[in-house]
Amino acid sequence: MKKIFRTIMAVAIAALTFTACEDVPAPYENPNGQGTKDPVEGEYINETFASNFGEFTVHTVTGTPWVIDFGTAKASGYDNSSQVTTPSESYLVSPMINLSNSKGAHIEFEYILRYITNYGTADPSKIVSVLITDAYTGDPTTTNWENITGTLTEGRDWSTFSDYSCNIGESYIGKPDVRVALYYKCGDDSPTWEVKNLKVLEGTAGENPDTPQQGEGDGTEASPYNVTAAIAKGAASGVFVKGYIVGYVSGVSYDQGAVFSADTCTVMTNLLIAASATETAAAKCMPVQLPAGEVREALNLVQNKANLGQEVTLYGNIENYFRVPGVKTVTYAKIGDKEVGTKPSQGGEGEYLNESFSSSFGKFNVSTVKGTPWIIDFGTAKASGYDNASKVTTPSESYLVSPAIDLTSAKAVSVEFDYILRYVTNNGEPVGGVNNKVLITDNYTGNPATTEWTDITGTLTEGRDWTTFSKYSAAVPAKFIGKSGVVIALYYSCDSSSGTWEVKNLVVAEGEPGGGDNPGGGEVSGDTFVADLSTFGYENGVDVENVNLSDGTVLTFAQEGGNNHPKYYNGTKGVRMYALNSLTVKASGKTIVGIKLQCDSYNGTDYVGNPQLYAEAGSTKVKPNVSGTTVTFSGLSGNSVKIVNDWTGNTGGTQLRVKVVEITYAE
Repeated sequence: MKKIFRTIMAVAIAALTFTACEDVPAPYENPNGQGTKDPVEGEYINETFASNFGEFTVHTVTGTPWVIDFGTAKASGYDNSSQVTTPSESYLVSPMINLSNSKGAHIEFEYILRYITNYGTADPSKIVSVLITDAYTGDPTTTNWENITGTLTEGRDWSTFSDYSCNIGESYIGKPDVRVALYYKCGDDSPTWEVKNLKVLEGTAGENPDTPQQGEGDGTEASPYNVTAAIAKGAASGVFVKGYIVGYVSGVSYDQGAVFSADTCTVMTNLLIAASATETAAAKCMPVQLPAGEVREALNLVQNKANLGQEVTLYGNIENYFRVPGVKTVTYAKIGDKEVGTKPSQGGEGEYLNESFSSSFGKFNVSTVKGTPWIIDFGTAKASGYDNASKVTTPSESYLVSPAIDLTSAKAVSVEFDYILRYVTNNGEPVGGVNNKVLITDNYTGNPATTEWTDITGTLTEGRDWTTFSKYSAAVPAKFIGKSGVVIALYYSCDSSSGTWEVKNLVVAEGEPGGGDNPGGGEVSGDTFVADLSTFGYENGVDVENVNLSDGTVLTFAQEGGNNHPKYYNGTKGVRMYALNSLTVKASGKTIVGIKLQCDSYNGTDYVGNPQLYAEAGSTKVKPNVSGTTVTFSGLSGNSVKIVNDWTGNTGGTQLRVKVVEITYAE
């Protein structure tokens, strides 16, 4: 009886159920596990990623996959608990999107992206991308994707989300199976990308009031960086930045200390500037450090409350301040018609370019053909295909390219920098495939690999430690003087073995190398021949007399009135000239107009000869220009030049340790 009753009740309930649902459209199942969700017209995808990936799927090639974290889909190879980064590559792929009946659609989402650059310098090992396809294979690594990322804004805190919006290309409209994917990849350092509220909607993307103002300017006085561009730059030396004064920072926390008012300001040491006079989001502002003196007196909001909302132009450095990109070392400012501080000299009056490379590439750009790019390391721009951690050398080719330099008003210009160059020779022989060059052009194509360059390297000195910097100094060739759009590049390449080149304090300035006031140390132009004395097979400690060069020129070392004869030493990789020793360079049928000696440095001493060192050709006697370990004689004209390490006695003084002789002949 009880069994019959249960059967009758089950049939009745089933009948009621069918009746209740008979005329109601069935909702689609939501695989998010959050119940069912009614479709919305014009909405193809709407995933919050609040607690799961919804209909999206994660495909991980290696390392750390996409995860749900803090109500977002998060991609990062960095683990905060262990503070270890795992090289990673992972895709977050949408379900099928049917655009068969679409007339136009777009994708949008909110995101925070951090650590994608190294203080404003792009890191090619860190990749985040928005991808789309209409030919998904089921495996994102074998699918032909189109990259529709555009430009993403790097965030400065964990609470301010940026907005992404992009129209889907016409080639996908009308297609039944379109997919979008979010992709990230990292090496030993990782970005963090948090994404939420991803939608694919019918219609074109509208103007978004939250979209940041576009970056503008190139950092010159004529075209200063606006705040958006300066934040994106991250780091630069000696640039102009303009913005509106919107407040100041109180305390030591940037995010919590930003004050967008002047009424109660008691802080004289900093300002906040933004691209808009009404900005109140700290993430879109830059802090400005006000140095003691007239710049601070004119700009601070304690004494100048009316400055709030005013546009100001600053000259200084973009660098880390309050742990975000800021403006420091301000030496000049203009607000309204008032100018304070010292305005930097412009073309024809002083420096055209000055980059320390202490924390960034500044106005320079890195263009890498293959392998390992130039990086900032130990306060220098460093080029090397060798990775010290893995002990592996990657065949590489990379350029460090200056901005365009206007030399239309120039009379004479020099290029100078400090450098350490190591591991470019092996037992005195050049290492195959290793190149380190200084290049110049006035016809830059935008691609250094297709640009026709003039090589102005000369001879670089190979170092013996990581503390002693040599000095590079060269004149810009006369054919570039008076030209606009002159570009300088540092170039390196390597194959299975690599040198290491560290460069700092690169200056392009008006005047001759070394100041231009030394008659023996100016520009030398013509045909050159380079003789590396370590390549002639001398035994250690032997006397050196005549060195016959392949172009017919002879180098003759002589004891003269000194106590010791010039000798070759393996440690020096060259010939040591003592007090009163001489070197005569005699050409065969050519006129010598200049000689450059690359010398040795050891234990902090540059062995560049005595102060009385000179060269003579006929009746012409000149003193050298000494820059680091480079000794340059110019203003010569003759087929025989005698260099004398003159001294007050026949012993003592400073040796002239000659490693390389570079001879310049008249054209």
